[in-house]
Amino acid sequence: MQLSLKIVLAMIRYCWILLFLIGLSIDGLAQKSIRRAGGFTSSQWYVGISTGLNLMQPKLQQSHSEIDLWNVEELETKNYSAADQPMGYQLGLVTIFSPARFLQISINPSYSQQRWGYRTQYRWNDDENQTNAYELEYQHQYKMHYLQLPLTARYVFLPKRWKPFVQAGIQYQLRVDATKELQSSGVDYTSGTAISLETDNQSTNALTLFNQSQWAAKAGGGLYYHFTGCMAGIEVNYYYGLQNIVNDQTRYSATRDFQGLGNVLDDIRLSGQEISFQLVFPLKYLTKSFSPVVM
Repeated sequence: MQLSLKIVLAMIRYCWILLFLIGLSIDGLAQKSIRRAGGFTSSQWYVGISTGLNLMQPKLQQSHSEIDLWNVEELETKNYSAADQPMGYQLGLVTIFSPARFLQISINPSYSQQRWGYRTQYRWNDDENQTNAYELEYQHQYKMHYLQLPLTARYVFLPKRWKPFVQAGIQYQLRVDATKELQSSGVDYTSGTAISLETDNQSTNALTLFNQSQWAAKAGGGLYYHFTGCMAGIEVNYYYGLQNIVNDQTRYSATRDFQGLGNVLDDIRLSGQEISFQLVFPLKYLTKSFSPVVM
């Protein structure tokens, strides 16, 4: 956990260095091109905080299984039902540079939890007595913790008090933690009557089961309202994972006593929706009146 904290702090430091360099480059180009149009009042910086929720859906790329047991029937493949996907969250800092009234560049270093899961079912039958049977169901839930660095470009339709916008961009994310929760239940028919088995819950660290980093694309839109000294906004994005998140090298070796009957992870990528609420403050003010440069 101490190593993860060091990684998070290092990534935040590098994020701000990268943002500073990008901002200097863009600001310099913008001021050269619009100096005659308004100089200081032709661009603006905002900094603030962002928090929100996400809902991920696993997308199957290639299925894997370890079912090779006598008289065991897999009732169905892994079920990635949308109804079984819980919500996650994200929180972080947001920096926006507006080199022109209709354009904004946003960087939003965040800490995110993405949650997803699936269900598997199995049944054992006695070949000589079909009423002699045994059923098991496993509910697999994963919590993925990432340090995220999304970079997006926005087009603002109405640069007034109300600021609707659309945006698109790319995101890099570094895995800092991962846990798995396994809930098992079942029905025992071997006594001649159906007896429900007691539900069992387990949890464990699953860090080594997943790749350390991923890339994702994001697109969406939102709305800001410009108050006297700050802007409050909401944005909704579609998150599209570009890579398989599962580590091929540890699929069959890591936490083998905790996978569930014959279960190994499929190749999957995550896609879903994110909603964020932001509060940002302008950094450039008009000197005489101390009022912010409204962009």
